[in-house]
Amino acid sequence: MSARPYSSIRLRLSDAGRLRQAGLDLPRQASVGQLRQSLTELQQGCGRDIWLVVQQGAEGETIAGLFGLQALDRVSRRVRLHLFGRPQSPDPELLGAAVRQALLDQDAYRLEWEIGSAERHWLPLLLQNGWREEGRLELARPCPGTFRREDVLLLALHQPVQPYCGTAFVPFRQAVLTITADDEGIWKTCFIRYGKPCEDRFIQESAQYLRLLDSQGCIPDRASFSARLGGRKWICPDQAPEMARQAASQVSDYFQGKRLVFDLPLHLEQGSRFQQLVWQELTRIPHAVTRTYEAVAETVGPEKTDDARKLARAVGSACSANPIPLIVPCHRVIGKDGKLVGFSGGLDIKAYLLSYEILGVS
Repeated sequence: MSARPYSSIRLRLSDAGRLRQAGLDLPRQASVGQLRQSLTELQQGCGRDIWLVVQQGAEGETIAGLFGLQALDRVSRRVRLHLFGRPQSPDPELLGAAVRQALLDQDAYRLEWEIGSAERHWLPLLLQNGWREEGRLELARPCPGTFRREDVLLLALHQPVQPYCGTAFVPFRQAVLTITADDEGIWKTCFIRYGKPCEDRFIQESAQYLRLLDSQGCIPDRASFSARLGGRKWICPDQAPEMARQAASQVSDYFQGKRLVFDLPLHLEQGSRFQQLVWQELTRIPHAVTRTYEAVAETVGPEKTDDARKLARAVGSACSANPIPLIVPCHRVIGKDGKLVGFSGGLDIKAYLLSYEILGVS
């Protein structure tokens, strides 16, 4: 299972002391009081969307950077990035953490960053990773340490055309499975039915970019969708992370009967501790085998059978919250009477997956 090297936590003003000691390239940090004033001004634009990026190591937690996300236009989903790392040391992991937060959690479509003299060292990394220079804003910002003003470059990143996180589309008999991943693991999978739009806006806009939708903005029927793939078994944007391609290839092999086990890193850290225990246990259920909710509860909960039975409902809730169905095979968990209950993709898809695995129904 994947463990991110960096994680993002919301900033508190009480963090100013240790933030000042982290050696970041922050404005006005001669004293803790000055730094708190700078953070307060940043909060005026970004609200609560200011994040510390921390790294867990053998010596504990260290601060790798700070970023803020300022909503410029909520309708068009334009967001401005404010990013602070170590002086003259552009960190691709720090940048990736900020971009993923903006695209996956804040639902940004267009991310903008104004690059002045203080940020110019980031420019090569940005241009290598899908950001585009869109122009120069004349005298847009006070020049640090002087009484002059300076020009800034406007750089932008658009959601469908970026390498930080992407979605692959894999058709099968009942629906299209979408797989959203970054370069370190799988974040989510969704079942999109033929003739229906994608409820997830990130996925819908990726499908539109790939020209997979019909005139009504829906996934077309199976034959039309396959025709749009031009003989390919799956599709994803050219800029998508390699992990999305690996996952799509493995899922395609699964639906062709060529693979029984997935070998992919998963972002299970997005769940609670109990949910993570349940999801990890689900990955241990073999292909074409079912378990009851009670049986799963016995493996993740107390040894007493009565207590495990009480946990069965919580296991069911964890299965319902599973962000990566199929790859984390919650479809293999059934009621104690053998009935099929609860599946985010729909009970008909759950029934199909079990029939496919157990009976070989194609």
